[in-house]
Amino acid sequence: MTGAGPESGSDAAEGRLAAYLERIRRAHPEIEIHSATLDDAAGQFNDLVLVNGELVFRFPKTPETEHSLEREAALLRALQGRLPLPVPNPIYTSTDPRTGLPDHVGYMLLAGEPLWCDTLAGLPIEDRRAIAAQLGEFLQALHGLGPEELNLDLPIRDTPDDWQRLYEAFRAELFPFVRADAREQVTREFGAFLGDPGSSGREPVLRHGDFGGSNILYDPGTRRVTGVLDFGSAALGDPAVDLAALTTYGPELIGHVGLAYPELLSEDRMSRARFYRGTFALQQALWALRSGDRADFEDGIHDYV
Repeated sequence: MTGAGPESGSDAAEGRLAAYLERIRRAHPEIEIHSATLDDAAGQFNDLVLVNGELVFRFPKTPETEHSLEREAALLRALQGRLPLPVPNPIYTSTDPRTGLPDHVGYMLLAGEPLWCDTLAGLPIEDRRAIAAQLGEFLQALHGLGPEELNLDLPIRDTPDDWQRLYEAFRAELFPFVRADAREQVTREFGAFLGDPGSSGREPVLRHGDFGGSNILYDPGTRRVTGVLDFGSAALGDPAVDLAALTTYGPELIGHVGLAYPELLSEDRMSRARFYRGTFALQQALWALRSGDRADFEDGIHDYV
């Protein structure tokens, strides 16, 4: 039996890939498949299949993800031509006859690689400024699109009730792992945020919801942003959520983003962004705990134990 585990895992992945390719062939017989790879680690909620090095197909892992993928595909179609940077265009879709929801969606692979913090930091100042302008212009355009204009029924997120539920999840699921002074600090921060009338007195906008390095594509040749991925968390919510994600790049970038999108850096939005960013590590730990990802859990909880 030695070695059976890894071999079985490889065989299982190959079997899943073969099944996915059969579903693609049935739904889209016009596609000639010359090569294909399965990247089941790339998406938390979807399996990704790369076909011919140029087409990305996403297969939802759960019924809940089918609903999310349906909303995301509708939003992406509505966003085509409305933003200053490319976003995926789900030109291939197929419906699961059992649920009436998407079996999969497919789109052309967007060029570029993730814009990590270290990548940005290593660029000349003029390129960092140009990238910041691109990001600011993109967010300004995205945040300015209303649901009526897009003709979509979008979920509302980032409400005080949402953050109260997240705090309760932290208390119930993470606090047993967290040292006492860190528990007290998290409790104080959530208490101050939830007790601030300004945390709920906002008009929600269309925000991305996961505007970080893995979803911002960059061309090392031109040293410019080439596209934005993963609108699975997009909703009507607080623009400061996107600002919070951008703060991971550092204050210099935020300052340059503000030149293109000054309203984003208002004092109240900056204050909320600081609070949101302060929850990122615990959010990572919570999702990892629920999914059984030990390494990701330990990385997220590290500063709290």
